[in-house]
Amino acid sequence: MTLVDAGFSDEAFGMTRTLIDIFFTLHYIANKDTEERAQRYAQFTFKNVEVWSGVVETYWPQKARPLDARTKEIASKFRSPHQWSGKHAKDMALEPDTVEVDPATGKHTVHEFAYRVIYRWTSQYVHPTIGALKNHLVQAGQDNFVVRGGTVCGYEGEGHGYLRQGHRYHPR
Repeated sequence: MTLVDAGFSDEAFGMTRTLIDIFFTLHYIANKDTEERAQRYAQFTFKNVEVWSGVVETYWPQKARPLDARTKEIASKFRSPHQWSGKHAKDMALEPDTVEVDPATGKHTVHEFAYRVIYRWTSQYVHPTIGALKNHLVQAGQDNFVVRGGTVCGYEGEGHGYLRQGHRYHPR
């Protein structure tokens, strides 16, 4: 609500995507094979370390350090640096719940609405789609570039006054 109250509703909406990802992840871990899935989720850190190690090697070779054998071994369990579970978000989201049952149908609950509507809708704001860019588009010579929101850390001094809602940004 802090972002919404400060005038950053688009940013708050985009962060909803993160919350949906957390929901799908926790659902998937807790749904079945919980210990194994939780262990795999925790071990995915090693894959992240491996990927960042490659980035450091490429851009800051003087800072590169060799990975220890344990990190290499655990990181090798993950084919993709983007999927800790080896499944797509859709597969995790749509896995039938092993506990919750839909009282109307008597079938195990599937979080289809959360995936097909909320996840898709919020994804529009975390990827560079037209929907995400819509509120940021300006027409040259007609629109002002406006930074929405209030003050930054309560400061509206010289060079920061343009951050108040409705003020134009005039770079020096």
